[in-house]
Formats: sequence, C-alpha cells, structure tokens
Amino acid sequence: MSAMRAWRTAGAFLAALLSTGAPLLAGEALTLPLEMPASGQGAELAAPLGTEGPSAMAFDSRNRPYLFHSRDASTSGYLVTLRDGQWVRRSFVEAIKKASTRFVSFAATPKERHLHAQGSMTIDDADGLYAIVYCRGAKGGAFPVLVYSADLGETFTAYELPGSPGGAFLETRVGCNDLSAPPAIGLLKLRQRHPAEWTDYHVLSVLVPRKDGKTLRLPPPVEVSSDCFGVSNHSGGYSFAVTRGGRTHLVWAEIPGEGRKGNPTFAATLDRQSGKIVERQFLAVAPPDVPDVHSTPVIAADAAGRLHVICGAHGQSFLYLRSQQPGRVDAGWTKPVAMGGRQTYATLLWIGKDSLLSAFREWKDGVATLSMQSKPAGADRWPASRTLVVAPGRKKGYGIFYHRLFVDRGGVLYLSFTFFTFRDKGETFYPRLLIASGDGGATWSPATREDLAARVKASR
Repeated sequence: MSAMRAWRTAGAFLAALLSTGAPLLAGEALTLPLEMPASGQGAELAAPLGTEGPSAMAFDSRNRPYLFHSRDASTSGYLVTLRDGQWVRRSFVEAIKKASTRFVSFAATPKERHLHAQGSMTIDDADGLYAIVYCRGAKGGAFPVLVYSADLGETFTAYELPGSPGGAFLETRVGCNDLSAPPAIGLLKLRQRHPAEWTDYHVLSVLVPRKDGKTLRLPPPVEVSSDCFGVSNHSGGYSFAVTRGGRTHLVWAEIPGEGRKGNPTFAATLDRQSGKIVERQFLAVAPPDVPDVHSTPVIAADAAGRLHVICGAHGQSFLYLRSQQPGRVDAGWTKPVAMGGRQTYATLLWIGKDSLLSAFREWKDGVATLSMQSKPAGADRWPASRTLVVAPGRKKGYGIFYHRLFVDRGGVLYLSFTFFTFRDKGETFYPRLLIASGDGGATWSPATREDLAARVKASR
C-alpha cells in the first residue's frame, strides 16, 4: 500500500469514527506533532490536569478516574481520584507496611528517581481496585506488592505475591475484557542469566485472585513458561492477558534454543474454573534477531472475541496477527504482517466501532517520536503511523517517552508520557503529561480535571 493510499484509508476510517458521535472533549486540540517541552518546562501543559500525570490509570463503573505516579518519592504511596469534581488522595502506605516485612521504601527514593515507573492498576466490573506497586527492601532491590481495595480506595489491603517474584503485572482494560472477576496477574522470577544484553531466562506464571468478602485469596500460581525472556512494561501500558467468558488468553516470548534467532512468541489459554493451561500456540518469531525483552508482545480482544496480538520489535517493525476463531488460540491465526517503521514498546486497545489502536515509540529520521496507528479490527494491514510527540528540539539520538495508554469506560483515550535522554546526563526533569482523545485518536488535547469530572456518571 502506498503512503498516500494509507493516509487516505486512515482518514476515511477516522472520519467514519467521528460520524458515530464519539465523545468529543472540551479542551482545545493540540497542534500535532507536539514537541516535548525541554527539561524544566511544560508547566502550562501539565497544569490543566491539576495533579501529577499518571504512570497508571483506571476508571470505576461511574467513570471516575484513579491515578498513581510512581516515578518520584514524593508522589509514591498513594493514588488520587475525583470526588465532587476535586482531586483527593488515598494512601496505601500502611497497608503495604502491614503486609510486607521487607518493605523499606517505594521504588522511587529521595536519592533515586524510578524512571521506569513500573506498576499497573485495574478496576473490575464490581469496582474492586487492584494495583501492582513496586517497593524496595533493605538490600535495595525492587519487588512488587499487590494492593487491593473493595471500596474504591476508602480502605486497602496489601499482599506479598507467592513465590517472591521479581516482577508482576496486571491484566488491564484493553476495551473488551471480561472483568466480572479479578484480573489475571503475571509473575516473573529470574531463573538463569543469559549472555545477551537485553534478556535473561525467567519463569512466567499466572495468578488469578479470588474474592473472599472484602479481601482476596491468592491461589498457587500456574506456571506458563520457564524460558520467558522477561517483560518490558515500563513503557506502553500494555496488557499481557485478556479474559473472555471464563478463559484468560495470554501472550509471552521466549529465549530461542541454541543456534536459533529471534524472539519466538506464544499464546496460551488458562481455564479459570480448572486453573489449568488448556491451549498453547506458537505465533511468530518477532524481531530483532537476538533475544530482546524490548519485544514484549501485547494482546487485546474485539467485540466478537477475536484475539489480536502485536509482537516485536526494538527498533524494527512490529508484527501483527489475529486469531481465526473467537476466543481460541489454537484454531489458526492470520499470517504475521509487518506494521512498518522502527517501532518499540507496543500498546494495543480495542476502541469501539470495531477498531484497534496502538501507540509506541518510533524512530523517524533518527529522531525519537511517540506515534500511533489505528485500523478496523478486521483489516490485515495497518495504515502509516501518525506522529503525536517528538523529542525536544527534534534532536536526533536516544530518547524514550515512558508512555502509557489507557481507555475510560466511555471510550475516551488517555496517553501519558514524559521523556528521557542521555544527553541530559541524568538530570532529567521533564513533566509527565496526560493528553486525551474523544474521537479515536483523530485529535488530542491536554487532559483537564474539568473534562474528567464532566465524564463522571451520576450515582444511582
């Protein structure tokens, strides 16, 4: 497909989405691409939100937002949410101290910013709130803790995760999840070092909590793979799993056998009733040629239950494929198709009207950009990418946005990002910004407290 034809296809698709009455926002649309403000600047873009830009974000059944920002010590240990149109804090520090004898501090400390700002948050259909929060122990290493609230932040209970994993991540809302029960939790534990720069052998397990009144029971995790190459989820806000009808479908990549190249990517299905993996399927060998955790795959489901996967690619082209049958990983997949560009840190959302959207870092003429692609869910190919944000001064060289992509209960998209470059010699103070789109990514505007409050549904 030519670039001109691709842009016409994308334009027609977005025009069709606009004609459906998608929820437009009141804020003034940004002129794109937005140039990332220089270090120490950008306050005018961050101010309309009225709180720190989030590294994790979720929405309850009334569409009230919940945010936390784990990059700095001063913003760790609590979430913020809207009540009567105003931001309020809800601290979970005491819950973590009670649950974890290892806890000394959060991952961010006064002496060390937590640039990766790991952690995730999900709210289920019954308004149970789950968060993975990274903490530090006496020896300095980071470890994840599960935080749960049955009353949307009025009270919290925290849990050390079984097996003392080094990493944990939640199934997050990607548009068509069945979250009538608690979200799946992925667990990673280092098994063995690997000589490649960007990977090691990990045991990947999946855990599905069970509710017990206002608390949770954590059954033994189910092992998925002992050769997982890890997970790179500091950027993208991805989901490793999607649940439909009592079956949780998950994706991961492994370190290949001796003499083989690339990042073999797999899917599996966990039957929640039996607690067993009932299907496994090889999907594709994702780039690059060497094992590389920056090729972490992501998954989403559309309204018909078809599964969609993006894998790769650490500076090469993502691969995209979808299942031939709804809710089945072992009944055939479309041929992997390159999405184009030099892409890293995939995201994937089903955004309504049977369409998909991905946001990612992409190198364009040597400049780091934050870009997006969108397409109808049934289409095989993705139109050319659109640049949303470019590096400060459009300077060439390494840059990363640590972006996260979220969707509210009404289909409004939220993209959170900041910036890092080695040119600043570690003295980086770029703001974490939050922009929003009510028209499927056609236009974006700064997220404001007023817009978020206006989208809260009245209580019954």
